[in-house]
Amino acid sequence: MNRPILLLAATLLAGQGPALSGQVANGAVRVGDNAVVFVPRHASLEPTSAFTLECWIRASGAISHGRIVRKSADSGNGYHLSFAYQTPNLSGDVFQNGVLHIASDQANHSTYLGSWHHVAVAVTAGGQVSLYIDGALESRVPAPATISHSSDLSIGGTLLRAAATEEFIGLIDEVRFWNIERTAAEIQRDHTRWIGSAPGLVSSWSFDGDLRDSVGPNHGIAAGASLVPSDSPVGRVFSASLSSASWQGGEWIDLTGSFPIGIAPLAVRFGSNLATQFQRIGNDLIQVRVPPGRAGSSVPISVEFATMTFFDPEPFGYLPRLTAPVTAPLGSRLVLRLETPPPGFAVLFAGVPPAIALPLPPFDGELAILPPVIELLSGAWPFQSAELELFVPNDPAWTGQEILFQAFFARVPIENSGTFTLPQVVRIL
Repeated sequence: MNRPILLLAATLLAGQGPALSGQVANGAVRVGDNAVVFVPRHASLEPTSAFTLECWIRASGAISHGRIVRKSADSGNGYHLSFAYQTPNLSGDVFQNGVLHIASDQANHSTYLGSWHHVAVAVTAGGQVSLYIDGALESRVPAPATISHSSDLSIGGTLLRAAATEEFIGLIDEVRFWNIERTAAEIQRDHTRWIGSAPGLVSSWSFDGDLRDSVGPNHGIAAGASLVPSDSPVGRVFSASLSSASWQGGEWIDLTGSFPIGIAPLAVRFGSNLATQFQRIGNDLIQVRVPPGRAGSSVPISVEFATMTFFDPEPFGYLPRLTAPVTAPLGSRLVLRLETPPPGFAVLFAGVPPAIALPLPPFDGELAILPPVIELLSGAWPFQSAELELFVPNDPAWTGQEILFQAFFARVPIENSGTFTLPQVVRIL
């Protein structure tokens, strides 16, 4: 068992493999000149004691009153979120019996052009009308003693006389309507969160592929408006605490994001691989054990809920894998294959049993070959996979011998981190 290893290195074959990546596409609605969304009148959008209306906007301009959302007839009772051209301020209001109860931002709304901002108005009858921008309270005025309603709801303008008027120009995303007055703390906490369901949430329009209300019956109808990809800050995305791990899996990692409140995840996938162990720790955290994957591959991580899927926009990388035959006849060619996520620095070496399991922090995996070790290959590794052919001596003395092979991969030679592959044992026949 202590016989020196007399294997001879032969041809090295390398090939660049395709990289896999994940992509996330969220939607928004584009509104503007003669382009709005129409939502038919429904009692669920007409609470009489309290409500909160919120959404994300990316403004390019406005025509007339610039209605982000309007729910009132011409001179009729109702409520509005506005980006007005005439009075250049973001505002939220309740109009009751000829009296306008309006909370207006002090800044000129040109401040908000060209970038995403969250706008919310929260109201309690006999209490206050409060305007929030990007989660912060900007204005507050007394509310009417009672609240009544009229007409349909429109997003991006109004259709009072069968033609779009008072248009807001830009993108709108994540419109949500509640039949409660949400607190300042709740608005601040949740304004970047996608919410699938919550107490008091009546309707939610996410515009991810359609104009449907994902919570209630108030589905939108396009009146010139169109759906476009959205990069708004609220989305079905999360980040992973590690961007890569061992190909054999086993590590626990954290997935952090604004996950739906009150809904348990049904599945976590690494590409097509299902994680068998995961747990939700809180509203913003899911812990998952990485399932085995293909070394050298980059895969998207996804978390599936009952009605939607969340994604990590950054691909997850699996680190190296070494494969070898279980047996090799005398006089044969023994082919070793090493797969790595390029580029990097790799070492491929061989030894004889007994195998050990020696952790070497901070390196990933364990050293399995007890010295003396023969180094078969080392150096820069710009490719994804390589094959190394070794000639097995045609010597009967080798019959029954076992040889251990293992590889190590690091991003750069001087970096104090890297990964050992699992050891491979080849028995000579």
